[in-house]
This record gives sequence, C-alpha cells and structure tokens, in this order.
Amino acid sequence: MKNPKPIWRWFLYTLGLLLFLFILLLAQHYKEIPTLKEHRVRNKHNILPAKKLKLVKDPYYVDDDNITWKKRTFLHSIFHNPLKNYTFETMNSKKVSSSEAIILASDFDKGRMRFKNGSFNYYSSYTHPVSHFFADVLPIALYYLAV
Repeated sequence: MKNPKPIWRWFLYTLGLLLFLFILLLAQHYKEIPTLKEHRVRNKHNILPAKKLKLVKDPYYVDDDNITWKKRTFLHSIFHNPLKNYTFETMNSKKVSSSEAIILASDFDKGRMRFKNGSFNYYSSYTHPVSHFFADVLPIALYYLAV
C-alpha cells in the first residue's frame, strides 16, 4: 500500500491555489483600490442618521430624512468593537457606496441617538462585498499596517 502524501504537500497546494485566486481577484479589482489620499479623505462623504432611527423591520431602520440604515451583525461589525457598539450602514439600491454610523449599544438601547462617524465605503459591504474588500478594507492593510 502506498503512503499517503504528507499533509504539508496538501497545505502547500491549498496555499498556492488560494494565492492564485487572490491574484486573479486582485487583477480584476485593482482599479477599485483608492490612492492613499483618496482613502484618507473618503470620510468627508460619510453621513450620519438624521435624528432618531425608527425600526422598520429588523435589521432595517429609517431616519427622519427617509434614509434606510441596516444594523450590522456582530461579524459585519468586527472592525468597530461589536461588544460595545452597534454599527449601522446605509442601504440604497441606487448607490454602490455606503456610510457607516457607530453608536454605543447602551445609548441606542436607551433611545439616545449619539452617533459617531464610522467610515465612508466606496462599495457597500452588503451589496458589493468583493469590491468593498478591495476598495475599503485592503487599503487599511496597504497604507497603515504595512508601514
């Protein structure tokens, strides 16, 4: 009976395949990666909810300007400390971009609408997740973590 291939070979094949797929995706989405300057100034486009958010149907809310906001799940909020904060993202089928608003969970639960800017996303994490990764998440690693 033949010996099975060592696990490290399987690991290297898998790693190679993942790297190849990442390079393919990067080639497709390279044009979406903003420059450092564009990334730094993107939050000037961010908006916050107008006054109080009203529950439409969980997880969707609407503000006084009739803008729909989706309350993110724990995993979708991982970069904004979901143990302490709620994160909301604008939902608009006519736009590819979105705004984020962050609020202390305790404030929101008590009806105090003290929202803070999250970040402006060139691509919504819900409707364009791959483009969101390349345009909004990857630049953080490229421009800030790599330094």
